[in-house]
Formats: sequence, C-alpha cells, structure tokens
Amino acid sequence: MLNHYFMTLLVAAVSVIELRGDIPYGIAMGLTPWETFCAALIGNLSPVPFIMLLIRRIFDFLRKWPLLESKIEHLEKKAHLKGRMVKNTAHWG
Repeated sequence: MLNHYFMTLLVAAVSVIELRGDIPYGIAMGLTPWETFCAALIGNLSPVPFIMLLIRRIFDFLRKWPLLESKIEHLEKKAHLKGRMVKNTAHWG
C-alpha cells in the first residue's frame, strides 16, 4: 500500500501529467479519494522549493548551449512579465 502512495506522489510531481493523470491513477490503485488527494497535493507541490531555489543555476547551465539560449531568454522574459502583472494586481489578492 505504501508503494501506491509513493507512486501517486511521483506521478503528481511529473509536470506533464500532474493532477489530471494522478487522481485517476491513485483511485485505480485502490486509494480512497482523500488519500489520493493528499498524496497528489504533496507530490504536486514537492518540486516547487527546488525549482525556486535552483532555477537561476539551471538557466545559467542551459545557456551554455547556443540552441537553448534563446529559449531561456524567452522563459525569463515571460517570467518577468508575469511577475510585473502579479505586482500590479497584488492589492486584489
């Protein structure tokens, strides 16, 4: 049973699948809906601290390849624009 929880956490951590595939997977493995929800939520949120702490280093590493440099620039520009939007609408939150 612990294996089903762990696999549910891992499926939720994969950004392509996320919760859309994880909740049906957990229920199909025999977990209750609440157990599936908790495992999926923890699995989905677990990569966030690592991404927040390491994204600049990862981007700097990926910039070494000319093919990826323009993609990284695009992602950073998009993130800055979204950050400005969040700051501008913070009073509504």
